[in-house]
Amino acid sequence: MNATMAYQAFDLTGKTVLVTGGNSGIGLGMAEAAAQAGAAVCIWGTNEEKNAAAVKKLKAHGAKAIALHCDVGDEKQVEARFAETVKALGPVHACFANAGVSGRANVKSFTEMDAEEWKRGAIAIYLVSDASGYHTGDTFLIDGGYSLF
Repeated sequence: MNATMAYQAFDLTGKTVLVTGGNSGIGLGMAEAAAQAGAAVCIWGTNEEKNAAAVKKLKAHGAKAIALHCDVGDEKQVEARFAETVKALGPVHACFANAGVSGRANVKSFTEMDAEEWKRGAIAIYLVSDASGYHTGDTFLIDGGYSLF
């Protein structure tokens, strides 16, 4: 594990995180933050080259990481890829449904995100960690402003 882990207070060791659209932008930022916090990470994306590059970045943090080609608009693909994710990494503890929402394809890595994007990734990792175990009754808007209730 990387000695300069970014989220030491939010230890995700032994947990699995799934990020749809996790091969670039905010999705990759959340995937990298989860990897830095010790989680195994699976990303789903439709671009094989970006998937491979993202897995390389995640593994550089010492994380167990895989990428699966998945179009989240296809329910059969989603069911099949979820089964593959569980088979490869174990139970999924958190899923960030990020596919198609970032609009920031030019963001290369978590370290290149602006402060607002970083905050979105940080709150997501907080919510997955045990540190948020007693945090109830709040709504955190981390989706760029579009919500369905």
